[in-house]
Amino acid sequence: MTTCWNPYGTLSTRKLPSALDVAERFPIKVAILFLGAARVAAVGPQHLTMTAEEGVTAAHAFPDATIVPLHFEGWAHFSESRPEIGAAFQAAGLADRLHWPDLAAPITLSL
Repeated sequence: MTTCWNPYGTLSTRKLPSALDVAERFPIKVAILFLGAARVAAVGPQHLTMTAEEGVTAAHAFPDATIVPLHFEGWAHFSESRPEIGAAFQAAGLADRLHWPDLAAPITLSL
């Protein structure tokens, strides 16, 4: 028997419409979301990675997926961190789907 898990990752750009398109087409089991609402002066007020609220929207689109937040800490250009992300997912009733990785450590998921 072959076990297949479909991962999806947003990479480091803010592509919520693309994520929603993927959600309609594939049964994603792991969604790796680059959050943190990264901002740099060169692009103005726009954020380069998803906000916590966009992460919640993506999590709703992937109803069977474990959500792995990445790319949200350790740099000055992040405007949201773990507390903001956690609060948004808690408010949406999705906190139990978050899998917070430890920095520089392998991720183990039970699917």
